[in-house]
Amino acid sequence: MEFSIKDFDKLDIYSKSSIASIIVLFPFWYISLYLFNKPFYIQSDIFLKVLFSFCFSIIWFASNIGIMLIELQFLRIVQTMPIVFKYSGFRSVLYLSAYIVIAYTSLKLTYTKYLIGAYSWLILFNAISIGVDVLFKKRK
Repeated sequence: MEFSIKDFDKLDIYSKSSIASIIVLFPFWYISLYLFNKPFYIQSDIFLKVLFSFCFSIIWFASNIGIMLIELQFLRIVQTMPIVFKYSGFRSVLYLSAYIVIAYTSLKLTYTKYLIGAYSWLILFNAISIGVDVLFKKRK
């Protein structure tokens, strides 16, 4: 079974943006395994590290899509699904990379606390964003 760029071009926008986002998120999760859980990184097999990184990438991207859909529904903004998938991919990478920098430079966390913090930060940041949009409706 062979896969080429032409086959990728034939995919719908949802598949393209999902695949691209997961591929881009993958190294961030792999690096976070090294930064926040060195014993696991040193002792485990490469396959296990890749599997964890892949699963975390999928969950992170899906969480971002879900949170963005909730935000759009709450604010009563109509947006097409291709745009939601594109923005979710961008936001996924932005939030994760920013949290890795913050967590590594200023906080010394275990991997469990890092995961809890990352998802809490994602939810809290979006809740604040919704709150600002609700409070300042006329700024748009």
